[in-house]
Parts: sequence; C-alpha cells; structure tokens
Amino acid sequence: MAEHIPGVGALTLDDYGEQITPKLSVPLLGKDVSFIVFDYDERHNDKIATCINNFRALPTDALNAATDAAFAYYRDFYAAVEDDEYTMEWMPKIAEPAQVWSHIQLGDDPMVEPGYDEDSPWHLILECECDWEEEHGLSIVFRNGAEITKVGPSDGLLEWGEGDRDASGDGLFRVPDYS
Repeated sequence: MAEHIPGVGALTLDDYGEQITPKLSVPLLGKDVSFIVFDYDERHNDKIATCINNFRALPTDALNAATDAAFAYYRDFYAAVEDDEYTMEWMPKIAEPAQVWSHIQLGDDPMVEPGYDEDSPWHLILECECDWEEEHGLSIVFRNGAEITKVGPSDGLLEWGEGDRDASGDGLFRVPDYS
C-alpha cells in the first residue's frame, strides 16, 4: 500500500528510494512540482504536510527576502575567483542585488527533510542553478516551508555553523569566521 500524507496525497518511491509527492501547484515557482521527502516516517505526516503546504502558500514575491543574501553569495564567490582569468571570462557581472535573480534558475525538485532533532521543524530545500557557481549552485532553505533561514552554496546543511559570520547583513548568507 502506498504511503499517504493527508493534505498532500499519495507518495511514490523514486529511483533512489526516496518518497515523492504527486505534482502540486507552487505559485512561487510558477509551476506544478513533486516534492522529494527524505527520511519519511508517517509519524511526521503533520510536519511534512505543514512544510509543503506552507511553501505552496508563499506569495510570488517571497524570494525577495533572499535577495541580499543571494547577492552576498555572488560577491563572495566573485572575490574568491577574480584572479582567475579563465573564470572571469564567463563570470557574470552583477552590479546590484536586484539583478541577481536574472542569474538564478529556480529548482524543480523541492526537498523536504526533518530538522536535526526529533522535535525540530521540518525544512524545505530549494536547490537552484546559478550562473556564477556551476558546481555548487544555490540552495535556499525554508524552515517549516515558510521562513527563509539559509541561502548559499548547496552543501546539504539545513543551518549555518556556529563559527560562521553574517556576510549579508540579514543572517541568511554566512562565511566561515577564521579570526
């Protein structure tokens, strides 16, 4: 019997053994997408449904909250490679935060996974492509599917480390603090 999340629908297994929702409309992305549910356990159906449905309910301008962080990530990467002539040949030149979104391609496979502790909220991770960092892309993490809590390279982490310092002014993009 297929697993079922009330308010979301029946789940199916993908080729990697992860649970996948049916296609659901997501106004923020402007399309219907399936959600990948990591570490599925029916005891967490309420948290999973809350996370997915909160994300689906976000207004189309919700990513504006991540603009400064995405731009800070671009600037940080740019500064790290600006001495590499080859990279600078294809590196986009983004002059201001508002231009950053024209260099980001939003992901089609939002992932939902539990927090680090049993009683933690679930998180939704939207992995995106970005023109300046082809290897790691851009990851946007939403706590409970609603609040953006992390923007930066796709590293599989839900939160920043304790030793990281704010590099965007809003706490969403951080870099290691080596001081």
